[in-house]
Amino acid sequence: MVSFVYVSGPDFESLFPLTKREKPVPNTTVLGKPIAVWIAQTALSSGFKDIIVAYPSISGQVREAIGERASLIECSGKPTVECVTEALQKAEEDDIVLLVGSHIFPSEFLQSSLESWNEAGGRLLAVVVPDQLPAEEKAGRIGVDVEFIGRYVRRAGSFGEGTFPYAFSGAILGEREELVSTFSEVRNINDALLDLFRLRKPSFYIYSGRYNTLSSPWQLLELVKSLLTETAGVFVSSSAKVSPTAIIEGPVVVEENATIDHYSVIKGPAYISRGAFIGAHTLLRNGVSVEPFAVVGAGVELKRSYVGARATIGSNSNVTDSVIGEGATLRPVVVTLNYDAYEAKKRGEAYRKRGSIVGEGAVVNGGTTLRPGFVVEPGQIYP
Repeated sequence: MVSFVYVSGPDFESLFPLTKREKPVPNTTVLGKPIAVWIAQTALSSGFKDIIVAYPSISGQVREAIGERASLIECSGKPTVECVTEALQKAEEDDIVLLVGSHIFPSEFLQSSLESWNEAGGRLLAVVVPDQLPAEEKAGRIGVDVEFIGRYVRRAGSFGEGTFPYAFSGAILGEREELVSTFSEVRNINDALLDLFRLRKPSFYIYSGRYNTLSSPWQLLELVKSLLTETAGVFVSSSAKVSPTAIIEGPVVVEENATIDHYSVIKGPAYISRGAFIGAHTLLRNGVSVEPFAVVGAGVELKRSYVGARATIGSNSNVTDSVIGEGATLRPVVVTLNYDAYEAKKRGEAYRKRGSIVGEGAVVNGGTTLRPGFVVEPGQIYP
């Protein structure tokens, strides 16, 4: 048997400027469920019986969803390396799958990693993924090069120190004693991981399937898109209130107590969470996630965007390719532009359309146009 341990900490991962720096990433909801719940449920579906989730300030929603099926450790005020050690020592089994950081993957990720670990004879194993991150999203990530002859990690370092063909996925498989020894010798999580790669020379497994990491707010959009690909058809909760004049074209999920007002058009893939309100004459399409109790006002066009819990988008706004934080407010007639001709010409095929990041609790006043890539920090009133 093998224990599954997932650890996060604000000293090495954050969704700033969408959230405050100290806010735990695992509490962020995507498609109505906190990140920690997505990860724990993947482990459960993969057959793990002993699951430990450890990070500061575990939310009530996480406790309610997985508190009876996973051991929850709230390690507030501690460096992440101490949190890792505490979680490893709580594990029931000597063989461990350790996930450092918030990464979303299907069950096959864990199953194929375990198979590769068995093939390596139970030797310490690191799971890596092909490096596909844009340059601006590599900050703090660990890059890895591998030696195919002998199947070991040849070199590792932080992106920016050199060119690496692979990125560390966050998953390490090994024996508890060796992992505890690695993480108890240093005070910094990245130093511990680099020591593990450089000194212990683990075996490796390259995973090339679906995999999402959360090293920046923009990656929430990639995660929403990825998760929505698994949605098929139209699901509307029996307690949702959908106007007979609304049009819903799947794949679309409408959760309990959500409201979709007159003449709205929802073109999937799209997700409308519990208690959310979609105003009259709105258009939602192409990869939208509206989180719990968010409000999308009348006449809004919303495309390829994430709208955080209890956020409000005022009437007649146009929001595309944007990330709106929890409790943020866009007053009426706000436009987020998503295309910069100069940047598109400079970057060529590498150019990605990006709207705005509006941090949690921020306010964007009515009639404002935000240029591509603009950031409104948490709690800020703009302009």
